[in-house]
Amino acid sequence: MGALVIAGRRLVSLAVTTLVLSGLLLATSERAAFAGDPISGAGSTFAQIAIEQWRVDASRQLGLTVDYQPNGSSGGRQYFASGLVDFASSDISFEAGEPTGSRGFTYLPLVAGGTALMFNLRD
Repeated sequence: MGALVIAGRRLVSLAVTTLVLSGLLLATSERAAFAGDPISGAGSTFAQIAIEQWRVDASRQLGLTVDYQPNGSSGGRQYFASGLVDFASSDISFEAGEPTGSRGFTYLPLVAGGTALMFNLRD
């Protein structure tokens, strides 16, 4: 399952907006306050399709500008820890000893994918 790594109140609003756009939650009080501030993110290529759709919807419906760089889960975590982006999407959480940066953060479930097990049956 992919997770969104976020920091700060503005990013919590982005997460809420994402949930609104995906039909999971209805919250409108925060969106107008952040409509003019661009938000940047990086990370999971697996989650890229969903994030791209939410990015377009957030722009069209709420006036939010969201930029996303699909540079892989590790790259997203590194960019987030370095303070280069506001949020990251990652298929795995920060690993023990991996730098997380000085900002506090939380994980939010974002997308889920199936796992296939391949095997060969012999007669």
